[in-house]
Amino acid sequence: MGKLFITKLKEFLKEKDLIYFMIAVYVGTLLNDFLSSFTNSIIIPLINMAIPDSMNADSLIMEKMEKLGFVELRKLMSDFISLIIAVILSYYLIRFVLNVNGNK
Repeated sequence: MGKLFITKLKEFLKEKDLIYFMIAVYVGTLLNDFLSSFTNSIIIPLINMAIPDSMNADSLIMEKMEKLGFVELRKLMSDFISLIIAVILSYYLIRFVLNVNGNK
């Protein structure tokens, strides 16, 4: 009975191409974790180093907005940067995999 179930499951996954979706979700989750870590560890500190201390009024604005109820604005900013990186990375990955040239 156990072998029959495994065989049916394998056939179902192959027939409906669900295995590709499962792999895509798994890799997407790992990519999300990596991009979040990369953004928080490298990109945000580089941006903070590039902004002069005299322009640090941004933190006062952030503090006032957080008091008004806008919470986790820093996380929103880092997630937005991660999203931009993911979109650019996906664009070039799809072009590479589909072998699309930029020349028309």
